[in-house]
Amino acid sequence: VDKRTPRVDVLDCSIYNLNDHVLGKVSTLVEPRIDHNKWHKWNANNGYVDGMDAAPDLSEAAMEETEKLLKNMDLGAIEEGSEDEEDSTSDQSQSLARQEIVYTPSEVAQAFSHFSYWATGRKRLICDLQGVHDEKSNIIKLSDPVIHFYDHRRESRRNVHGATDKGSKGIKMFFVTHECNKLCFQTINGFKSANRRARQRATGDNAHQGATRNRGDSQRKLRSFLGGEKKL
Repeated sequence: VDKRTPRVDVLDCSIYNLNDHVLGKVSTLVEPRIDHNKWHKWNANNGYVDGMDAAPDLSEAAMEETEKLLKNMDLGAIEEGSEDEEDSTSDQSQSLARQEIVYTPSEVAQAFSHFSYWATGRKRLICDLQGVHDEKSNIIKLSDPVIHFYDHRRESRRNVHGATDKGSKGIKMFFVTHECNKLCFQTINGFKSANRRARQRATGDNAHQGATRNRGDSQRKLRSFLGGEKKL
């Protein structure tokens, strides 16, 4: 990836607890001020993607098909359908890695959302990406993103990250409209290859140790993508 490709950062925020003479005790989320004239929305938590006129009206059939694909991944099936196709994807990713490609802010944002799903063990997806692209620092500064959480082993856990966390439905909405760009292949292929190797040797303690190591690698990669050592 060419160094001219934007990095991603999330604005630090604080919660102010106030005593208002009319409203009483209220809490408000406060972030550093950004240039509203440069504000841009790259995707939303309802399937909207930069370039659309409005949020899409997603069909039940599309949602069901996406749910099947995501379940296959959770069960350890190969997303593309065969090992040969996964090897082909790996070759494509390695070929891209040798190229110095400059990605646009929109391509980076969409790839970051996709990457967050794999980097969190396919349990979380960061979207509703909005903010500004600071051209001077070449950093995409994200404001108030949404995190969708879903774990099929813990169906009862809902709204883990607040009211905008749509869980499984929100994750499916993202993938129904998501179109992978080259940066997606470069950032997620390592997780796919690691998952396949883990499946091939997954027995007892070795599998547990491998999963723990993969989670650590995922967290380090996610912090690197964010451009620093911040924790989510």
